[in-house]
Amino acid sequence: MLVLALLGGGLAVAAWLRDSPVSSARPEGMLPATYPTAPESAWTFNAEGAQHVATPVFGAAYYASPGAIVVGDSVIVHVALDSADKSAQLVSLSLVTGEQQWSKPVNLFDGCARGLLDGQLVCQRSDATGGARTIELREIHSGAVTSTVTMPFFVNMLATDGAYLYTGSYDETDGFVVTKGTVQDPLSEWRTVVRSGECAGLAGGDASGLEVRDGLVWGHQGGGAYAALRASDGSAIFGHDVTNVSVANIPFISAQRCSSTTDVDTWGTDVIDIDGSLLFTTTSRIQSHLLVVNGGAATPFLTVDGAGLDPETGEQTWQLPDWQSGSARTALVGGTLLSQGRQADVLSTASVESGDILWTQSPAGLGSDPVTDGVSLISENLGVVEARSIDDGTVLWATESLAATEGDSLVLYATDAGLLYVTRFEVGLFSPTGPAAAVPAYGSNLAEQDGEGTDVRMVTKCGTEPVFEPKLVEGQSGELVISTRVVAKCPGGDILSGSATRITVTNTQGQNVASAMFDLSKHPIVIPPDSSGGDPSVTHQFRFPAGTYWRIPVSLDEAPTNGASQRGRVDLDASTLLIDCEQGGADVDEIDATTGPDALSSTGFSPAPPEVGDPESASFDSLWAIARADRPFVASRLADRWVPQLSSKRPGLVADGITWSNSSTLREHLDLRARFPEVRLLWSGEWSTFSEGDWWITIAGVTFPDEVGALTWCRDNGLDRDHCYAKLVSTTHPIDGSTAFN
Repeated sequence: MLVLALLGGGLAVAAWLRDSPVSSARPEGMLPATYPTAPESAWTFNAEGAQHVATPVFGAAYYASPGAIVVGDSVIVHVALDSADKSAQLVSLSLVTGEQQWSKPVNLFDGCARGLLDGQLVCQRSDATGGARTIELREIHSGAVTSTVTMPFFVNMLATDGAYLYTGSYDETDGFVVTKGTVQDPLSEWRTVVRSGECAGLAGGDASGLEVRDGLVWGHQGGGAYAALRASDGSAIFGHDVTNVSVANIPFISAQRCSSTTDVDTWGTDVIDIDGSLLFTTTSRIQSHLLVVNGGAATPFLTVDGAGLDPETGEQTWQLPDWQSGSARTALVGGTLLSQGRQADVLSTASVESGDILWTQSPAGLGSDPVTDGVSLISENLGVVEARSIDDGTVLWATESLAATEGDSLVLYATDAGLLYVTRFEVGLFSPTGPAAAVPAYGSNLAEQDGEGTDVRMVTKCGTEPVFEPKLVEGQSGELVISTRVVAKCPGGDILSGSATRITVTNTQGQNVASAMFDLSKHPIVIPPDSSGGDPSVTHQFRFPAGTYWRIPVSLDEAPTNGASQRGRVDLDASTLLIDCEQGGADVDEIDATTGPDALSSTGFSPAPPEVGDPESASFDSLWAIARADRPFVASRLADRWVPQLSSKRPGLVADGITWSNSSTLREHLDLRARFPEVRLLWSGEWSTFSEGDWWITIAGVTFPDEVGALTWCRDNGLDRDHCYAKLVSTTHPIDGSTAFN
């Protein structure tokens, strides 16, 4: 099995989780929080002994260039083992901790879609020739193949909108073919042939791509025509052959109209709205940006000639000075256009509204995969990650080189947990150093102007309670942390600011998980409007300290390592949680959301009553739930071996100056579990080596061939004979000879 090395221990990493490859609340390339100062590494993963780390994205996987797929709380990479036979491992890492979740053997040519289909990873499986006719669905948390289908043709491209599978392929008879369906039947919805027509002479090499978003499907296979289709029925959006399709400026879509002439630069560009109505045609090509992050109105189109065009009429509104046609690399952040043009080491910015130059810096550049926190442009330059102020162009900070050798590639990703980077040999995460980031906006649909000309976005309290959608649950340093998407039910957003807000968590079986009081008055949860027309939402961490929760995720099949609180499959999944919020105390009715929410997490300040029953009954139910979850692991991994026993408690016992109850027993067990993540819970009546059958037993899940090893573990961890001794856990061994003390 491939062994990867985890460096660093950033377990207290904030996580802002998305559940799809495209988030309406945060555009692609937009970081969830700011980086005003140089970040520290939350974790680093090295591929020891492997040839290199490579992207598993379809098509790009063939070239083994650095990259990753980030979906939910997982980072998926290829790790190449042998360049001669193209063998590789498909490896999943935890986005939050960097811990390896699973590793499966694959062919280096095998590629996957960027998003999840029904919560699972969808990938190609190539044959000995490198052709891929097989599609596999993999369980995201284990890597296990859950479904397989063989296609009647080679599949070159995969995409998903979460509910359906889209494929792109080249058919010798029909040419470029796009399909929509399920994994069981990928052609069940529709099959569309995209004929090259007048685009046939357009050279494109072997580049390919397929994407689905906002009800549209677009992509291309090498040269020739692009697909630009409606996801609903596979019909063409444009009424003629097109290439260079762009949906970066939704709700407007642009594409170059193919022509029989060989001079591509003379082909006109059509701009349509999302319904397919033609808005205008321009004789100049539309510039494609490396990065587009904008939470406001649609921005003017930039042509390759440096002209700004009104997105609805096509009227030219400005012309950038000293512009070299066709040679620029550009990025768009809010109302600021960044360009690297005639001089490769000069970076300039201009106002999208007026075309006026704002500043010029040299040496400077955009890098290959820039991202932004709305305040700075963060990019790669010769292996160094650099943050440059969008306001004035100054360098805010720069890392040391992350490339193993000069010239190695480095790819950046804006993820829900922060800034992720991938090199040929390493994957790492940089934690944010500042508050939550606000998506920069252009135009007036989200902003008002204050007296000083500053954009001000006011959010008012919604009359309907928001919806809470748990996305990730985990134990962190003695706390239960639940990352939650909070969805406002008013289009203008919402505010949660009560000084005495009760958050209760149960599971779908009606069992108590957590309940605490939160003071949100100092750092409200602000949900700004959504510029794309979807439900406004933010992702927020609710942190439940010791004494305010009854359950934590129990690792069912594996023992946690490297200080993690859980590993692999767990008994408590975010998808089974239900959150209820009762806002109380002092609050506010309106707030300026220009700079985004003040905090990305909130910590409970006191326990609150459980949703069901009382604290004692809630603790009893939780003790049973934990013991049931732990029993299979104990039976298969720990039984008939010596382990350290840390505690034995039952209600009414007087020990350590305490009269023990179910509540105090649970609290002690959870504290021990936070201190020693390998800890497990037993009910003595289920095991033959205990003299009485009504005790809750806490053991450390580390095994030894004899009692000496277990007793040494006790001493090494500073535990005296009253709080740690050697125990043989068994269902067949007698009581005699099953216990030893220091």
